[in-house]
Amino acid sequence: MNRFYGGGGGSPGLGFNQQHFNRFHSPRQVSNISNNTNSNDQQARESRLFCGNLNPEFVCQQELEEIFCRHGTLLGISLHKGYAFIQFSNKEEARKAARLEQGRILSSQPLDLNIVSDPNPNRPKGFKRVQPTYNSSGYVDPATLPVIPAANSSPHPGGPPAAKKVRRFMEQSQMGKEGDEPSSWTCAYCKEVCSSCWGLVKHVSMSHQTRIYLEDSEQQPNA
Repeated sequence: MNRFYGGGGGSPGLGFNQQHFNRFHSPRQVSNISNNTNSNDQQARESRLFCGNLNPEFVCQQELEEIFCRHGTLLGISLHKGYAFIQFSNKEEARKAARLEQGRILSSQPLDLNIVSDPNPNRPKGFKRVQPTYNSSGYVDPATLPVIPAANSSPHPGGPPAAKKVRRFMEQSQMGKEGDEPSSWTCAYCKEVCSSCWGLVKHVSMSHQTRIYLEDSEQQPNA
């Protein structure tokens, strides 16, 4: 990102600071914004911002609205644990926001942004945080900070995270129970309801990059 990380004003770790935020025009009125950001339309993906490295204990949707509504029309915001998706009305607004807000310190962690249609395959797992004594304008290039490993990257009592997920899934799901099939095919990631099992499989593959089947061309012929 071509941005300047020096200068005066702002306080790190305090989130949005209206008093020192004078580089842009006055903020727009924050309205009730949808939390639907899962459209697979290519234009929507090009207009959607992935906002990573969020502090899940302190960042709320209202803060994100106040920051990003300055760069265009917000159609949707979905906030998750440690990240969010910001849906703009067009790709120009999304790219402007990514350029100007990359590295903004929000609750001690700099925003790590990219356009959904252009993901960063080298983005490390974990988070980056500035030191409490950090003194800057409120922006820092996240690429210059060390990565703090995510909590589930270290050993846990009771087995590795994958094994714990399997056990939890088996305990909470209908797997192994009479009938087996659920009453509806709903995506566990985004809660979208699909019309069939195959529809759910295709949705998870396209929307969440999780494929559990082989295409006909990939299957080995029977011996």
